[in-house]
Amino acid sequence: MEDNYHRAIYLQERTLAAFTQAASLKCGVSPTSVREVIRMNPAGILIKVDDELLQEMNEGQDMNAVFEEMPRQDTMKHEEGLIDEHLDETTEPLNYLLKLEF
Repeated sequence: MEDNYHRAIYLQERTLAAFTQAASLKCGVSPTSVREVIRMNPAGILIKVDDELLQEMNEGQDMNAVFEEMPRQDTMKHEEGLIDEHLDETTEPLNYLLKLEF
């Protein structure tokens, strides 16, 4: 989704799975394609997001969320010579890193 509008997501429970699903669906990304969720704090430090971080997050927290494409698992295997070169890579779903900034 490429616009400058903010969107709210509401969680029944503060878990990584619930957050990932809500954010992904809001942005038109398959939740199963999100492989990792990280937070970049104001100092630029990358922090792996987990249930505890989400439970401690302020209610109504504003943040930027960016879905970045990651190499597919099959692409890494291809580079290592572990898969058939004739497979159609376009049928494989993309993998995403969900990067949060707040």
